[in-house]
Amino acid sequence: MPRDYQKRSSKEYNIFRGIFQWITCTLVFGTYFRLAFNLKIEGRENVPKKGFFIVASNHASAIDPFIVIHAIQKNVAYMAKVELFKNPVARFFLNALGAFAVDRSKVSISTIKTVIGLKQTNWALGIFPQGTREKDGNLDNINKGFASFAKTLKCDILPVAITGVRKEQRKIFRGRMKVKIGKPIPYNDDIEAMMKLWCEEVSNLSEESKKVNENYAHRKAKDFNILTRLYQYYALYILFLPIFGTLFYKFKVKRNKNLEKKPYIIAPNHISYMDVFIVNYGIARPLAYMAKQELFQTGSWLKDYVRKNILRLGAFAVNREKVGISTIKTAKEVFKAKYNLCIFPQGGIRKNKIIENINPGFIYFAKTNKIDIVPVGISGLETYNWKPFRKQKVNINIGEPISWQLDENEIVKHWCKQISDLTGYQNLNVC
Repeated sequence: MPRDYQKRSSKEYNIFRGIFQWITCTLVFGTYFRLAFNLKIEGRENVPKKGFFIVASNHASAIDPFIVIHAIQKNVAYMAKVELFKNPVARFFLNALGAFAVDRSKVSISTIKTVIGLKQTNWALGIFPQGTREKDGNLDNINKGFASFAKTLKCDILPVAITGVRKEQRKIFRGRMKVKIGKPIPYNDDIEAMMKLWCEEVSNLSEESKKVNENYAHRKAKDFNILTRLYQYYALYILFLPIFGTLFYKFKVKRNKNLEKKPYIIAPNHISYMDVFIVNYGIARPLAYMAKQELFQTGSWLKDYVRKNILRLGAFAVNREKVGISTIKTAKEVFKAKYNLCIFPQGGIRKNKIIENINPGFIYFAKTNKIDIVPVGISGLETYNWKPFRKQKVNINIGEPISWQLDENEIVKHWCKQISDLTGYQNLNVC
């Protein structure tokens, strides 16, 4: 690839290239985005009227540069990965728009000289700190290059958050594209501090990021109400049991009559995606569920459908790597609403008929809220049955309550033994 596309002189950023960029990004793409995807722009008053600055936005789609340029109403020279310039068509178009190449593994002297020369023009520098497109809506793998340039050039960073632009979200006349422009971040000698400020600002601006990481982890007692219970009954007795209980499975429940009429932490083993319904059927009490936060992501119609319905069933999000304050507070709200809380100590689905590697997080919630634990053993769903009317037997056995006052190791030991006895699974005693 010719080095010409890594090194550009300030003279190349002239009125002709600026007009071409305006026609392409505002007149053509901007009009299309507004009409087809209901593009909304907020915070345009935050764009600096004078002086050189760096535009730094999250990156979720190939159309992001066009959207940002249209949103801030200023010519922007974007850094583009060197691989894009190997395609003749892409190279011609990027060149016309004023983009220049950068080797993401090692920034060349030519690229640095181009950036320095750009400061002499009335253009801004466009950089995606994430380097590549992140399709899950999270701010991950931030490259500090944009903050380093800000320090070197002594210029501010303009944070921009884009939502609703991923391919599965671009629905003609039903899309909801949005661009939010934050207040400029002043440059300073602390690169890490500038990176942190940018992440915080874009996260705050991004509605999508908030939905995934915060909203669904935090729920109030009023959210666990009679409507939640009615939806659980509907899902269980109108949808799940008539289909699966009639065609494929025979559910046999052994309930524990010794359970008091008070909230418990219900702690089943986890062997299938149907366990939520099975536990609900077996325990026959109002239940709220902890569900991995990945299930609450926005995006395709299927993800939106799953998120909407697990919320109706009384689920709330938990980060399995690090439990957040919102999740802890929600657990308290669950017990306040007189609901039982369902937690799967194994974390993920285990079909190997072995009790091992138990996550002790459920014990923290038991001790914090002074709530006893009820083990539930599920067996018979290690393999799915796809033969109609040849019913596969599924056992749901409710164990004896385990006191929250016991030592953590004792609680784990009791839970493992009871689950092993209730299911017939092997207990390796490593828990």
